[in-house]
Amino acid sequence: MDVILFLPIGGDIDWIEKTSIFTRPGEWPIYGVSLREIIQKEYDVAYLYNDMWLGVPELRSGVSVVERLDIDAIYISELIWGLPSEIYSLIDEVISLDNFVLKYGRMVVGWRGVGNEEIDISSYGLELIDRPWKVITILKNKLSSLLIELVNRFGFEKLENNVYVRGESRISDRAFIDASEGMVVIEDGVVIEPFTYIKGPAYISRGSKLLGGKLSNCIIGPTSKIGCEVDTSIIFGYSNAAHHGYIGHSAIGYWVNIGAGTVFSDLKNTYGMVRQWLSKDKREETGMIKLGSYIGDHVKTGVLTSIYGGSLIGWSSHVLHHASGYVPPLTILDGLRGETIDIKIEKAIEIAKRMYGRRGVRWLEMETQLWRRRAHQS
Repeated sequence: MDVILFLPIGGDIDWIEKTSIFTRPGEWPIYGVSLREIIQKEYDVAYLYNDMWLGVPELRSGVSVVERLDIDAIYISELIWGLPSEIYSLIDEVISLDNFVLKYGRMVVGWRGVGNEEIDISSYGLELIDRPWKVITILKNKLSSLLIELVNRFGFEKLENNVYVRGESRISDRAFIDASEGMVVIEDGVVIEPFTYIKGPAYISRGSKLLGGKLSNCIIGPTSKIGCEVDTSIIFGYSNAAHHGYIGHSAIGYWVNIGAGTVFSDLKNTYGMVRQWLSKDKREETGMIKLGSYIGDHVKTGVLTSIYGGSLIGWSSHVLHHASGYVPPLTILDGLRGETIDIKIEKAIEIAKRMYGRRGVRWLEMETQLWRRRAHQS
């Protein structure tokens, strides 16, 4: 095995466990495709087993999982981000070395063997997604450059000027695609209905349906239904935002349902910097004037819900009316009354199974074990 992806310990990444239950970061579509797919184009890839997911993502993706350390393999954090060319440049450089440690600041993000030769990944242009808002800064600063590399490496064909497709999609002649400021890349099985407006750069993943909304500077993950305005945001996959609303500078997890009229605020009335909540008692400066929220997997929002910038909503929570700050996993928040109710884990599993069935996805018995374990931990 050439490369083994792992999730680093420490570095204050508890926000991942609070928000992500469907799959691990190496599978997130933050490249349009995933980090694992990027590396797998050139090298053999496996995952290092992690109790946080009990092997469920590896089972779904068909990727090998290893439980013991291999002194000959290259270990790389699945939280690194860079252009594909930068990632390949790093691996090509270190693959002939027997002993090294990859660092990002003071954090170990990779290694091989037992040596202590330190290599700073930032010297290759790479960074680390160690905070939720970093996903948005990448979209803002790197999406155009990323798409140029993707179309060359992943077999996309030119449909028209700066618009690229792969496979068969259905694009209405009444949809409008503006690729004058960035590529628009469309995967197989996408449906783009009349009066949809897409302004590049944008990446639309396989099987997604665009139902007449306005999209710009965004990644829409697989099998999602989008009919609202989406700006500088990522929808991880299998999520619905089919009705009028606004998602700005936000990350929306897997299997999320956004109720009609939901608005994700991304700008303070004071035009000041938005701080990001990471837990009940902790929020951090982001240095960003425009920042929405980070929404965990299986979250549901009620109709006409307002979610204030910098919020972090835990997995399988329900938000009604409005939300600001941190909402723990498995919580119903009624923002109008200021009340919270815990969601029973068996009820949450029942709801998730229903949603899986609507998309033709099989629920794995191991997922039941995973959900119960995570509920106990939270």
